[in-house]
Amino acid sequence: MNLDSICDVDEKLTTDQSIEKQPCIEIRKARYRELQLYAINEGLASVLGEKSNLVFLCLRSVLFLKKERICDEPEVFHLGLKSLFGSSASFVEQNILNTFCSKLNLSHFSKDAFLVSLRRIRNYCLFRERAKS
Repeated sequence: MNLDSICDVDEKLTTDQSIEKQPCIEIRKARYRELQLYAINEGLASVLGEKSNLVFLCLRSVLFLKKERICDEPEVFHLGLKSLFGSSASFVEQNILNTFCSKLNLSHFSKDAFLVSLRRIRNYCLFRERAKS
């Protein structure tokens, strides 16, 4: 998996009388999810080392949040981190965001809340092509 191209825009070609390029949002969503899970894994590992898998076990046991569903339920993930780490959760979240942004070559402003930052990164990955048009 080439993480540098995770959020590159993939296009599919359709033919009418001419060939027209259309952004394929489903592919971008799948790649965004892969990148987000990668950033979460790496961010947790940078803080907890090999014990980072315990976080996923706790989230699954207590909040019934499977690792694969974190992208769909970032609010639950955020609350899970808060309940596990207390006031240190913001440090863990910053590590996740820093990993995420570095993979996308984005600057991250630490003053933004975790969920706001995730939403901005998601919008960037999914909708940046519209701005280029």
